Formats: sequence, structure tokens, C-alpha cells
Amino acid sequence: IAAMLAGTDIPDWTFCETGFRYNPSEPPIPSKEALTTMFTMSPISYIKNVKCPVLILLGKEDLRVPPSQGLRYYQYLKSLGVNVFMKMYPNNSHPLDTVECA
Repeated sequence: IAAMLAGTDIPDWTFCETGFRYNPSEPPIPSKEALTTMFTMSPISYIKNVKCPVLILLGKEDLRVPPSQGLRYYQYLKSLGVNVFMKMYPNNSHPLDTVECA
């Protein structure tokens, strides 16, 4: 969650989702406490527990969750020997709503 803070079009979500106050009139710079909480609430902090096969679908134009996050997750799972498949849709954003995704 903390890693997406600088790359998302909804930085307020990263604060609100983790229980911290977001003030749009201040730069979105999380405290050490907020960063720690964001990390412990992120899927990446539990990646060593993943044992089942994983399918990751990404929109290359996603402004909500930077596609680089899904790519890193895929790479980490691969490095741990997890059966993982990733598909990147080039002309899609967060909803994956074009015909090529069907």
C-alpha cells in the first residue's frame, strides 16, 4: 500500500484504507507509523504464505494500482516457486473492461 502512494491517482485511499487521516492540503507524506501499518496491511508482507496457484490480471494503463506492483508481486511469487500466471492488458485501466479482457 505504501509503495503505491506516489504512483496512484487516489493517494487518499492509501491513508484511509489503513486508518490514517488524509489532508488534501498537505503533501501525502506518511509517518513512520503509517508506513509500518501500510506495509503490514499489504499483500506483499504475506507473500511467503502463498501456496496456491495465482492468476494476476493487470491493466497496463491502470492509474489506481500501478501495474509495476502486480509485476513485482508476480516476480516475487515466481522466485518463491509459486505457480503463478500473469496477463497484462495493454489498453486497459483498473476495470479491465475491454473486449480483449473477456
